[in-house]
Amino acid sequence: MTGWLIRAVRLAAGKKAWAALAVPALALTACGGSATSTSKAPVTFGALIPLTGGASNFGQGYEMAAVAASDYINAHGGVLGRRLNLVVADDQTDPVDAVAALRRLELQSPSFIVGPPAPTIPATVNLFDPAHIVDFPIGGITTLDNNTRKYVWRSGFSDNTLSAAMAAYALHQGYSHCGLLFESVVGSLSEVPPLVAAYTAHGGQITKQVTIAANQNSYAAELESLFQTKPDCVLWSADATTSATLFADIKELGFGTVPFIGDDYGATPEIGQEIGYSFASKWVTGIISAAPSGPAYTTYLKAWEAAYPGSVPRDLGNNVWDSVTIAALAMSYAHSSNPSVWVNDITKVTNPPGAACFTYPTCVALLNAGKKINYSGASGPDDYNSNHNLFGAWSVARFSAAGVLTTIYTVSAKQIAAYARG
Repeated sequence: MTGWLIRAVRLAAGKKAWAALAVPALALTACGGSATSTSKAPVTFGALIPLTGGASNFGQGYEMAAVAASDYINAHGGVLGRRLNLVVADDQTDPVDAVAALRRLELQSPSFIVGPPAPTIPATVNLFDPAHIVDFPIGGITTLDNNTRKYVWRSGFSDNTLSAAMAAYALHQGYSHCGLLFESVVGSLSEVPPLVAAYTAHGGQITKQVTIAANQNSYAAELESLFQTKPDCVLWSADATTSATLFADIKELGFGTVPFIGDDYGATPEIGQEIGYSFASKWVTGIISAAPSGPAYTTYLKAWEAAYPGSVPRDLGNNVWDSVTIAALAMSYAHSSNPSVWVNDITKVTNPPGAACFTYPTCVALLNAGKKINYSGASGPDDYNSNHNLFGAWSVARFSAAGVLTTIYTVSAKQIAAYARG
């Protein structure tokens, strides 16, 4: 195949216009796949993600995963013989901007949207049902734990379970008197109540809880207040920009000899770079999705390498990959790209019973043969409960002095269930 394909179009945001991203078309020969038809209108889907603002360190990875997933699906026949077309809108990590970005996406008539992450979920989550657009939010915000919205299907795990993992690891390490240090943003603060409940219910004591504002020039006063209580660990959450100042103050004040157990922020490359890998390798850990494996994850890695040679997949990219795949499979099952139709078929391709399948072409082949399927993806089983939530294990990771992120402990699904119940 020759020529060029538009892989992702970034919608204009305010006065800042993003150029379309054009890349060489991929050869469509792997795994017996066939090229998607160019004579049929594409199926448009959106990504509502932070390309700027406090959570922008996550946004690029989400976009890259969405591109890799659509590339792979398009290389294997597309959806109902139609090419997936990605349109990206920057939520700027801001609730007001997120609503405006979503409205711009709606004008593109997307069949589904991936994102937004936690900071802008509250501002947008009630807009998808009225618009009849299926959404796969990425954030673990606990307000979605009892979700009853028809069109909203969380693509990752609740912060309730992430908080349970933080508490379980701290107590596993023997840290029974920990302080809390959390940035005052929705995504971080929603982790605090389940964290306190899980930690204290299993014998831990909170020495003090300190909330910090983002992007301040100094956190010396807050740190002095926290460390007066002599914690044997600090459970924390802050974005990369805030962490740069925060940990500079920690080192300067001599508080850098206590373990810092972070949430999923703590395992991002940007955090490691801002803190300094040498320091992070000794004192800082973060929570990541449990190390995935199996054919779905192997396929995801190969597709990522094909799209971004030499690049390492970003955290939660596999959740984005699964969201795009699940949407494509539900449309294939329903024989329709109309979200009002295929939203009713999501659990028919994800939940048991059904023939186990792990890749888009093998799952579609089973559907075409009239089989009920049970897709398990790159992030593990995608068995949704009645509130459209997923569950699974978490891992604790630490950077080496060279900047390599390594899993050092896994909190099992059984432990998560015990701690999440408090």
